[in-house]
Amino acid sequence: MHTSRLAGLGLVVGLGLTTACGAGAAAHTDGIRPAGFDGPGIAAGNRHADAVAEAKRLIWLSPTIGAESRAAKAPKRSLRTAPDRPFGNTVVSRRRFWTSDRSLTATFDALKKLAPHGTEAAGEGESSDHGRITERDAEFDVVHLPGTLFEAELEIEVVPAGHGHSAVGAYAEVVPQPKRRADENVPRSLRTVQVAKVSLSDDSVKAQKTVTGHRAARLVRDFDVLRVEPPQGVHPCPMQLTALRATFRAVGHVWQAEDSVCGEVLVTRDGHRLPALAPDRAFTRSLHRDLG
Repeated sequence: MHTSRLAGLGLVVGLGLTTACGAGAAAHTDGIRPAGFDGPGIAAGNRHADAVAEAKRLIWLSPTIGAESRAAKAPKRSLRTAPDRPFGNTVVSRRRFWTSDRSLTATFDALKKLAPHGTEAAGEGESSDHGRITERDAEFDVVHLPGTLFEAELEIEVVPAGHGHSAVGAYAEVVPQPKRRADENVPRSLRTVQVAKVSLSDDSVKAQKTVTGHRAARLVRDFDVLRVEPPQGVHPCPMQLTALRATFRAVGHVWQAEDSVCGEVLVTRDGHRLPALAPDRAFTRSLHRDLG
């Protein structure tokens, strides 16, 4: 298991108790592109096509240190899957594999310094067995994404291959951004919002305030710009006892948004569940400030 991992992906979703539920040149020390890989294509005009194009671009930019031999498939069983696979079946993946005549540590230390253009290091991890390192991985996140993409990252995993050599997998993992439904947006003209701290066990209200004027307008704006969280399927959710809730009443409808339940903003409209949204600092900060 990883001894350190700083992915920060917001992958945990659910309610309460634990439940099953831009192009650029790559940094290459020898200036050589991996054989057999073409340059990135032009993104098409839909979200899945944009994700495919970005995955191809990222895998083309995956770093290399020169001391490698390309492999048509994973040279080691442990490289068949990426270290992290965000958002289940919604992710678009592209990958490539190679072997290196350097050791696991030497190969990994060299590769992790070669962040592809337009990305930033987002964490690394390792696995060990009886004190011997059996895997090391690093993650690079794309810094500026178009509105059609929720997340794009390049993962590098290095494992030992015997005789002082190593095997490497590079994985481009891209998640399209789902469209937000029109009925999930609150009218921007609203100037009264109820903010509360609620218990998730019995839905009781621990504290409550009514926010008006520009503070209410800011809260509406911050809520309306939240992005839809891609579907994730069944996954564990840690225990959470309370949540902050905003209640919006306008044009004969009632929206309630709870932030953050297992890393999401859960939304209902007139009591009916809508797609969960991804929390951000502005909305969370507004809720805390307004509740006082």
